[in-house]
Amino acid sequence: MYPKKFELKDITFEKLSEETNLSDFCCDYKDELGVNEFIHDESWLYQIGNFGVTYLFYYKDKIVGFITIAMGNIDAKKDAPDKEVIGDTITIKHYPSVLIGQLGTHNDCRKKGLGMIMCDWVAGKAAELQEIIGCRYVSLATTQKLIEFYEKCDFETMRPGQKSVVMVRKV
Repeated sequence: MYPKKFELKDITFEKLSEETNLSDFCCDYKDELGVNEFIHDESWLYQIGNFGVTYLFYYKDKIVGFITIAMGNIDAKKDAPDKEVIGDTITIKHYPSVLIGQLGTHNDCRKKGLGMIMCDWVAGKAAELQEIIGCRYVSLATTQKLIEFYEKCDFETMRPGQKSVVMVRKV
């Protein structure tokens, strides 16, 4: 039913709507972060409250993953891989970022490259925002167990060893 490895050309996406049927979507396998609960119970409320927008990723007519993004920023001293001074006097305290709040893949679609496709898609959105409102990074907070996955998606760990790990990817 699903390919061994997803390719971007086979994936479509759309923004979550009130009419979206999520009944066949389940991402509860090893879900320590409550991602499955979020997509089913909270994502629409986040969206109508303007706290984040959820995008659904489809393979053919099946939802295979989702990602929720919002505006964010990262602390320039603690969470940025590069420190920058503008001119002689202005030191940046926070860098603008697109925050990945939630990311989930269908249980049957894990380890098939879909998560990487979704992270690259968000990086593309962040690059578009650079020209409109300014955006330097994609950021997220995750657990120790997911660091390796996000490093494969070109994120850097900024606060290793903590319960909630901050990771960033320069746009």
